[in-house]
Amino acid sequence: MELEDGVVYQDDPGTSAMMSERVSGLANSIYREFERLIGKYDEGVVKELMPLVVAVLENLDSVFAENQEHERRIRARLAGRIPR
Repeated sequence: MELEDGVVYQDDPGTSAMMSERVSGLANSIYREFERLIGKYDEGVVKELMPLVVAVLENLDSVFAENQEHERRIRARLAGRIPR
């Protein structure tokens, strides 16, 4: 995945990873909704939900990256078999 295809995020100190634009967009939308809920009610409203959503987004991003790698390998194999 190239830099313009995603955003860099840091999951552990000293390491960085790439988050796809799709997942990053979802994360931003969810974050804005959490902010709205916290502003209207309080932090406790999303306290239990936030870690679950973060885990789901991280897993989604991981699966997205694996799928992209799988598609890249398929394209590479097909390119080797199809004369140009």
